[in-house]
Amino acid sequence: MSLPANALGLLRVLFPVERLGGLFHLLKLIVTRSILI
Repeated sequence: MSLPANALGLLRVLFPVERLGGLFHLLKLIVTRSILI
C-alpha cells in the first residue's frame, strides 16, 4: 500500500469540502449579523 498516494487522494477529496464548509460558515455569519443588526 502506498500511503503517500492515499494521503494525497484524501487531501484532494477533503480540501474542496473544507473550502465549501468555510464558505457556508462565512455565509451563515453574514446572514446572522445582517439579521441581528
